[in-house]
Amino acid sequence: MPVANLFRIDDQVAVITGAGRGLGRAMAVGSLIVMREEVPVGIVTDRDLLERVIAEGEDAASIAVADVMSHPLRAARSADTLEQIVELMAMYGIRRVPLVDDGVLVGIIALDDILVKVAQELHDLSEGTRRELDGAQRAARARAVVRDVGERIRELGDQIEHVGTEAKRGLLDEIDDLRERIRSRDH
Repeated sequence: MPVANLFRIDDQVAVITGAGRGLGRAMAVGSLIVMREEVPVGIVTDRDLLERVIAEGEDAASIAVADVMSHPLRAARSADTLEQIVELMAMYGIRRVPLVDDGVLVGIIALDDILVKVAQELHDLSEGTRRELDGAQRAARARAVVRDVGERIRELGDQIEHVGTEAKRGLLDEIDDLRERIRSRDH
């Protein structure tokens, strides 16, 4: 069976047949696009079945999918942006949006699909940000090391100058001592 047929059903089929074709855990499909003469006209979801068939005590073998489907079909085009599709979902309070191009069903996108995509984008963004922060932190650490080394060099220079001054003073004192000794011998 072509993949496109896994998520579509004719509007005159009995609900029991539709549910048997894919809605539920066995196929991991939560909705089917309802078709009338190869044109998408509605959607039937697992929630539609719960609220309009099971909760109402209807006989799933005798009620047509067209009687329980949600319609009119709120669809998007495959070229629409994710933002446009999310707007459509929010506007109509729906979780699944069929993609229809020129009257032909080309796919379906569910809120769960969008959440996976957004989660991946957030992960990618956080990884990029982390790498930038790591780079910025390394650069900041390098600047701090350069600053610390510069300060230490200045301190060492001051110490050398101080030691040099003290050594110079010490040498001058020793020279003065030697001069004094020489004078005292001469006298």
